Amino acid sequence: MKNWYAVQVGDNFDCGDGSYDYDEAVAMAESESAWHPGEEIRIAVCSDGSDYVEREIIIQEGTR
Repeated sequence: MKNWYAVQVGDNFDCGDGSYDYDEAVAMAESESAWHPGEEIRIAVCSDGSDYVEREIIIQEGTR
């Protein structure tokens, strides 16, 4: 089973944007941090085929 790495910004907890490739998701999150400097940027690790978040990886601390 592959993990889905959803990139989330601030109070947006949608799991639609991201990648199955962790490094690509990190690059996406770092790109978002340039556009949202004061907001939390995180990667939600989801099980394949579900929106169930197993854990979160905080890329940039900030407001939710």
